[in-house]
Amino acid sequence: MKRIKYINILLFILLWLFFLSPKTLNAIEYMHIGGKPANPDPSIDNSESWFIYQLNPGEKKQDALIVLNNFDTALDLLVYAADGVKSSSGGFAIRQMVDEKKEVASWIRFYPDPVPEVFQQLFLENDENIIRFCNIQLEESDDWSNADLINFRDWCEGEEIVELTVDAMGRQKVDFVFSVPLDLEVGEYTGGILIQKNEPERTATQGGVSLTTRVGIRIYQTVPGDIVRDLSILSFELKKLYDEFDFRNLFSKNPKPEEVLISTAVQNLGNVSINFEENLIIKDELFNKRNEIITDRSFQALRDDVFISSFGWQRPRFGKYSFKNEISYLDGSEVEQILSSQLVVMWFIPWREIIIASIIVCLLVLIYYVYKRRQNRNSK
Repeated sequence: MKRIKYINILLFILLWLFFLSPKTLNAIEYMHIGGKPANPDPSIDNSESWFIYQLNPGEKKQDALIVLNNFDTALDLLVYAADGVKSSSGGFAIRQMVDEKKEVASWIRFYPDPVPEVFQQLFLENDENIIRFCNIQLEESDDWSNADLINFRDWCEGEEIVELTVDAMGRQKVDFVFSVPLDLEVGEYTGGILIQKNEPERTATQGGVSLTTRVGIRIYQTVPGDIVRDLSILSFELKKLYDEFDFRNLFSKNPKPEEVLISTAVQNLGNVSINFEENLIIKDELFNKRNEIITDRSFQALRDDVFISSFGWQRPRFGKYSFKNEISYLDGSEVEQILSSQLVVMWFIPWREIIIASIIVCLLVLIYYVYKRRQNRNSK
């Protein structure tokens, strides 16, 4: 018996290894492209994932991006910058490559190629600092010709879009210079650097895992000065996502969830993005049984924008419930501020059950009435 048991265990392991093939594992672990800052600052939160700057108007900074290819084949990739834009719900998003570059995207120039060979020594003497190197005033001399000077100026112009080939499971560093305009006002400006395959975008699937061919690394540039962090709650609304008189769901074998959508519109009145926490407070006003405080909901409202948070709450069969949202954030002085929404009260009445019960009662009354009439007739 023990031998049969061991054989069954061995067969199970072999079948499990067969269905969980290396091809599927590779799709999950490897098949993606990515990027990250090459020079993160340990003193700045999230700098290992995003480019976070606090540069003054007219200031420039040299930085670099690490492009990652975790596919098992070499890839031709595009690298470019794009401005930030709000998503449909008010969150952070990055524009497409074809969109006009108005702010952050227009402040970035890439330098994927080495400096012209004739200037290599001069570049090394300037510690490979692109900004310092390109600020050198060069004139035609015995060391370089007019054609060399043209190449020098062309190289220092940088590139808006980079085309590069990254080896399988490889990485490549791309230098760039970030230049803040002189006339920039105090506050935050957002954008990102995007990496995508040098081919029409598409979504593929392998082993049931969706693969994306476009990734972005955020850029936050804050011009120092009078930083204002101020939020306000524009609206707090509840909406029933179900039909109270839909009998099909009542008798369905697989009934759909019947939820209430709780939406909060938060407006950023400041000049930088603001991270905030929200706490949904739901109270059972009739029976005091189903009281809930929904926490651990963190969001970010972009500068001069409105962010809409949504939460689906499973409706009760019956009851009277009150809803309130409390928003907490740190103001410009790093002092916690708490905003409370209006209190919304909603009744939940099982109309379908009441209608069915009413019909049953009416039928019973009708049956009883007919029965009594027949009984009276028979007694005469």
